[in-house]
Amino acid sequence: MLFKNKTLSQIESGQVTLAFRKWKRPTIKEGGNLTTRIGILEIVKLDIVEFESITELELKKAGIEDRISWQKEINNKKQGNLYRIEFRLKGPDPRIALRNNSDLTSEDITTLVKRFKRMDNSSKYGPWTKRTLSIIQKHPKKRAVFIAEKLEVEKDWLKPQIRKLKGLGLTISHEIGYELSPRGKALLKKL
Repeated sequence: MLFKNKTLSQIESGQVTLAFRKWKRPTIKEGGNLTTRIGILEIVKLDIVEFESITELELKKAGIEDRISWQKEINNKKQGNLYRIEFRLKGPDPRIALRNNSDLTSEDITTLVKRFKRMDNSSKYGPWTKRTLSIIQKHPKKRAVFIAEKLEVEKDWLKPQIRKLKGLGLTISHEIGYELSPRGKALLKKL
């Protein structure tokens, strides 16, 4: 479940504590956590709702300003159920501390190399991990479409792969594009 930057700022300030999504199957579960760039969100409650039952207060708590425009957006989505997600900000994003740690031990490197091999082996495009980090290092803050063209892969395939690298503390996402974290730079130097 992704949030726009404006919504993340509203979550961080406490203005937004609800979200609505239309899914065939939820990508989150009640009691689970969701890592965002502002921190960990705890999923407090997850319910299927009917559009008509959503109150103006709930829309406000979800940061939705225009019910009619939002309804059109929801109606244009694929078939599925409309879910009401209640969450709270639980704590800081652990990836921030991880990405700032550039003192890689030999054990860290071995673990990351093994992870890269698994990710590369399960890819329909073959080895992509080190190549992706190299392209991001050479071309910081470039859009995913640019990186995908360089790698000769589909952009829609690449974006979740870069999120996996971010989860390992190796990249930093910006409003536009990506760059290597200190940890990512240190790893690429060692490789």
